[in-house]
Amino acid sequence: MSFLGSVRAIALRLSPGQDLLRSIEGAAEARGIRTAFLMGIGGLRVGRLGVFDGKGYTPKEIRPRGEGAVEIASLLGNITVKDGRPFAHVHAVLSNGEEVLAGHLLEGSEVWPTAEIVFLATQGEIGRVRDPELGYFRWDI
Repeated sequence: MSFLGSVRAIALRLSPGQDLLRSIEGAAEARGIRTAFLMGIGGLRVGRLGVFDGKGYTPKEIRPRGEGAVEIASLLGNITVKDGRPFAHVHAVLSNGEEVLAGHLLEGSEVWPTAEIVFLATQGEIGRVRDPELGYFRWDI
């Protein structure tokens, strides 16, 4: 069993038009966050999610019905280190009021009108290594 030490909380508010995944990784890099757990809520103009099929992620999109937003009902994930940089692994549950989509957050999810993210940054560092059997990048602990 492995444990990491104390935690500090960092709040992030995103603006319309920002890419949700890229912004999370960019904020982590700007604040020097190497390992964190994150959660969030907010809205999107378009949400892009994927489900891992053993080889990669097949993208699916969800868009608002009418003039509203796609609601981020739940956003959970972590920041670890991959190739020397912060890497965000984030899952989301999104809804447009008629359908619900859940999966791995992909680039291209455009924030609208805002997203509110909280990082719980830890001391220490968790890296990622490629799993030789399944091919995905798992925690290196």
